[in-house]
Amino acid sequence: MFKSIFKTSRSSNIISLISAQSKEFSKVNQFYIPNKPDPVEFKPKDNKAQGLIPGHNVKEWDLKDIVKSTEDHVVFTWGATDPMRKAAKDFKRGEGIYLFDYQGRKYIDFTSQAINNNLGYSIPPSVLEAITKQLTTLPQLYGGLTITEPKAKLAQILNDVTPKDITGFLFPCTGSEANEVAIRAARRFTGKQKILTRYKSYHGGTTGPLTATGDFRRQFGESGVSGFVKFFDLQAFQFQWGQNQQQSVSTYLAYLEETILSENPNSIAAIMVETVTGSAGVLINPPEVIQGIRALCDKYNILMIMDEVMVGLGRIGEMFGFQTYDGIVPDIFTCAKGLSGSFLPLSGVGFRKDIQDYFRTNALGWGTTYQAHPVSCICAYEVIKYMVEKDVVGNVKKLEPVMINRMEELLKKHNSLRQGRARGLFGAFDLVGADGQLIMKSYSDPVPEKVNKFKAKLLENGIQAWVRPPVMHIAPPLIITEAELNDAFNRVDDALNVLDH
Repeated sequence: MFKSIFKTSRSSNIISLISAQSKEFSKVNQFYIPNKPDPVEFKPKDNKAQGLIPGHNVKEWDLKDIVKSTEDHVVFTWGATDPMRKAAKDFKRGEGIYLFDYQGRKYIDFTSQAINNNLGYSIPPSVLEAITKQLTTLPQLYGGLTITEPKAKLAQILNDVTPKDITGFLFPCTGSEANEVAIRAARRFTGKQKILTRYKSYHGGTTGPLTATGDFRRQFGESGVSGFVKFFDLQAFQFQWGQNQQQSVSTYLAYLEETILSENPNSIAAIMVETVTGSAGVLINPPEVIQGIRALCDKYNILMIMDEVMVGLGRIGEMFGFQTYDGIVPDIFTCAKGLSGSFLPLSGVGFRKDIQDYFRTNALGWGTTYQAHPVSCICAYEVIKYMVEKDVVGNVKKLEPVMINRMEELLKKHNSLRQGRARGLFGAFDLVGADGQLIMKSYSDPVPEKVNKFKAKLLENGIQAWVRPPVMHIAPPLIITEAELNDAFNRVDDALNVLDH
């Protein structure tokens, strides 16, 4: 056999060598190494499964078993595992806007977890029924090669609730993946590589979006040349663009145009911005800023990508955040989190028609096994229907004045707060020290002990909140009532006494 393989392309010496050593091939699939290296000491490890321990035979674990397994085996994410695990709170179940721990204590989820649990913890019956039916009829199908009813329905309803210019949709699993798609699509469509993003932005944890990210988390993904160019938000913490908003906006847009010209517009594929810069503290763009960015994109033939991962699906008073700005339609937008109510993992990317049409005859060049998962898609379809039928966005609009009034009351009362910002049910406070300056300038600074006491007091008062100094986020589930919202602010009011000077 080996002679015939090499007969026409190898010398007779090689044929002889193989023939002489053919005993090395006495077993099927045995690999032959002509020149054996020096022996290396090999210390075998036990690679056999240990079998099920007795604890897996019970329906529910005790809290002590959960904590023990978490301590022994679970790896956390954006911070060192040990301190993050110690600060984490245990929860067993949820209902409405409330979470319950293993002792049965009740907490208001005042930030919808990570600004994602928009519909709270009681899944609407219509959503649950659709998920259950899909699981029992077609629980999984690879979206890259198939057509399904859930994907078609979700694309259609998104077409119906977005501007007529946006006609094409794709459904990854996470916000990070959605932004990955947006970046790749912009580069493929334009043939250009540079993407302009802002310093305080957060676009996701995978390599592309993390390099596009401007906040402290980009340190975990930077790796030399990236194709991303950073520019500042209008809200700068160390300087002012002007003496008033009109002057600041004018200066800011001139600065951005200077950046575009310096980078060469012909090399820039897109400007990518969060509609509201979320993780950095709900930095709200005046309409003139978003309209100015849109105008600069049009002037220099650059795509506008709007990251709606946090604010999409009703958070700031319209189904999509860009719809709160008159006349603004992005070329590409991304959403996630609230798209499925976070009942199941799913995200979305929307394309303007000419971009969608380009990819009818050109490959986008992106895909994952679970994109457009049928169970997640039918969940999202029913979530959007539910939001429209129950006027969830209307509830957000109704409660926005309550949110703003209560935040203003706390600002007047507590000297640990310097500023607050809010749109819809998305808000944040800046926390300050005794000197009136931000309590932390960098996320790498050690967290002051008073902040840890404040967090503990919030939990004691039954508030589960996202406090990442110098910012405290406020973003309750969109189904919250006025009475529940006021109750939550009363509890926060009391906890802030711990932080005051």
